[in-house]
Amino acid sequence: MDVLTEYFHMASKLVVGLIGIIIVIRLLGKKEMAQVTLLDFVYALVLGGVIKDAMYEPSVTIPDMLFVLAIWSALIYIFEKLTQKSGVLRHVIKGRPATLIKEGRLMYGQMEKLNMEIEELNQLLRVEGIFSLREVNYAMLENSGQLTVLKKRSEQETVIDVPSHTLVGDGKIMNYPLEDIGGDEEWITRALAEIDKEADEIYFAEWNAEKGWHIQDYEGNLYDL
Repeated sequence: MDVLTEYFHMASKLVVGLIGIIIVIRLLGKKEMAQVTLLDFVYALVLGGVIKDAMYEPSVTIPDMLFVLAIWSALIYIFEKLTQKSGVLRHVIKGRPATLIKEGRLMYGQMEKLNMEIEELNQLLRVEGIFSLREVNYAMLENSGQLTVLKKRSEQETVIDVPSHTLVGDGKIMNYPLEDIGGDEEWITRALAEIDKEADEIYFAEWNAEKGWHIQDYEGNLYDL
């Protein structure tokens, strides 16, 4: 096989691969990137691997490639239809939204189940323009990984000009935010003493220069100091 013929076969496989990608997109429906689930990502990942291997493997012919794409497209279609028809199967395969904050309280069990740290949640909230946990009434982590937030009614019109700092997370004092605000561990200990608590009893404690302390212990009790 000469070079031109080899390039022609590679280009032909690339065209077939592009058609396969278009078919998969059509099968998945009109979704925005934020709505793409883990299963959708697996669909695309496997398809990309098939196309890559077919392009650089001379023994794989275009009919072989078409056969694999047809089988994969059929499997995607079947899975999508099954998950639409069966709520149980949909939850098993695609998962379900997880409530991370309910009535202003962080859901410790859900956070542990998802192996999510408080700082990771804070990052997602900052993307939504929220810089304090005290502003949030409900927060749900969607299957796509996007965070949906409902602010407290009392906070919806409130503008906080300075960000809050999480100083205690999962029972441990976090030193790096202390450096930013010029505080120390003794200052945190004194604040927790006002509610007769120690750091290892606290799930999270955040401090805001305008509003002071917002604290939740492992039992779900909230304190504003």
